Amino acid sequence: MSNPIRTKLAVLVGGVACLALGAAFASTFDWAPSTIAQTGHSDGSTASLRTIGNTFTQIAHDVTPAVVSVRSDRVVPRRAPDVDIPAPLEEFFRFDVPQGPRERERTISGAGSGVVVRPDGYIVTNNHVVSGARRIQVILKDGRTFEAALVGRDPSTDIAVLKIEANDLPVARLAPDENVEVGEWVLAFGNPFGLDFTMTAGIVSAIGRQGLPLPQETQYSIQDFIQTDAAINPGNSGGPLVNIEGQVVGINTAIASGTGAYQGYGFAIPVGIVRNVMDQLIATGEVRRAVLGVSIQAVTPLDAQALNLDRARGVLVSDFDDRVQPNPARQAGLEPGDVVLEVEGRPVETVSALQQAVAFHEPGDTVELTVWRNGNERDIDVRLGERPRVASEEEPVVTGPVNGGAETASTSALGMQVQQVTPAARQALAGQYNLAPSDIPDGVLVRDVDDFGAAADASLGRGAVITQIGDRPIRSLEDYRDAVDDLDDGDVVRLWVYHPQADARRFHTLRVAR
Repeated sequence: MSNPIRTKLAVLVGGVACLALGAAFASTFDWAPSTIAQTGHSDGSTASLRTIGNTFTQIAHDVTPAVVSVRSDRVVPRRAPDVDIPAPLEEFFRFDVPQGPRERERTISGAGSGVVVRPDGYIVTNNHVVSGARRIQVILKDGRTFEAALVGRDPSTDIAVLKIEANDLPVARLAPDENVEVGEWVLAFGNPFGLDFTMTAGIVSAIGRQGLPLPQETQYSIQDFIQTDAAINPGNSGGPLVNIEGQVVGINTAIASGTGAYQGYGFAIPVGIVRNVMDQLIATGEVRRAVLGVSIQAVTPLDAQALNLDRARGVLVSDFDDRVQPNPARQAGLEPGDVVLEVEGRPVETVSALQQAVAFHEPGDTVELTVWRNGNERDIDVRLGERPRVASEEEPVVTGPVNGGAETASTSALGMQVQQVTPAARQALAGQYNLAPSDIPDGVLVRDVDDFGAAADASLGRGAVITQIGDRPIRSLEDYRDAVDDLDDGDVVRLWVYHPQADARRFHTLRVAR
């Protein structure tokens, strides 16, 4: 009879031998990934991080020499003593006096960034960095300082070009196209807070950003920004935003902040716009830009429902721009309420897309528009006009219209209170916004808006003049009441509205309260 202990020992030894033999045999095949046996720190991950770090280091080495610091001096009148007056007392201490020889001046200095785009001394920066400057200095990475000449500037895109007398300068490479994708690495260069030649890293957070509340010198501004979380601060303006290939994909221009400093969102002008504007400014010192001669706005889902569009797409024509004469859109047969779907067969989904599709044609070019009107598509050929040369424009402060003793109507269905446009109200609006009284159309004036009503939801505010509801012209308070009375709960209705602060008409689509 066999010994049970010996039997178990033999089985154990045999099992171990078989396991060892099987492992040796399996090792000849690539069945299991090597990471299964890895413990602790991964050499592969460390190597990947080191590769990224080396890439960033190389980009800094290549790009930083082409980044410059831009210093500008502006001379402004000093019209008050250098004392701080508490806000409640300002109205009692007014120092505004007529311009005259006794008035002193003072110099305000500003700082920004720029990037060398040609070895013979051409530099791209932001228009707002140099606008109004009497003296511009450029400081290179090697410490050399130059007096810079302003070649030209384009307030519409916030791009300016400078020239210094230097040669063989290091140049930043511009990306060949605008294929920037959300999520890719980008690096921002500039001189934030006087910390010269700083580089920060982040990703592209979004593309095609528009409608930012930025200061504007012109009503023809084009917004189509790259959004990034790479830190951008005051002083970064005009510096390059660079991709992982070391190519400039944008020019840093703005931040979204409640404090004036970085809070996670920065914006850059895409390289396609930069290149187009830069080439024109270097060649001629100015930018000639084609226009349709219309005011436009985005199509909302409610607009799409009211217009029987399958979805919110295209760009809505809200009015003609009478500053462009003769008006190309009016001559071609375009109408307020049309939705531009395509330009030359290419879809336009946003306001900025239509602006760019038109703006970078030559004035005098003819383009084919596909528009949506009365439930059907139609093609319209427009011979483009030229954007008027407009001096700096300042938006007046909105303080709200006066009543002028007019009767009012409060309509809960639309969430606003309106009054007749009386002669007194017309005169007050004209004076407030530096308009002629004849510029203020007949209609009803919005005096107040419910915070949570339909008008507020449609961004309709005080001081606007309603001239049409649906297909019905509004010339009086009675017209307004009749039109609203005929609306049913839940109806979607379009209002054509004149905004005196912008001297423009816009469509607002509202849903009647249930």
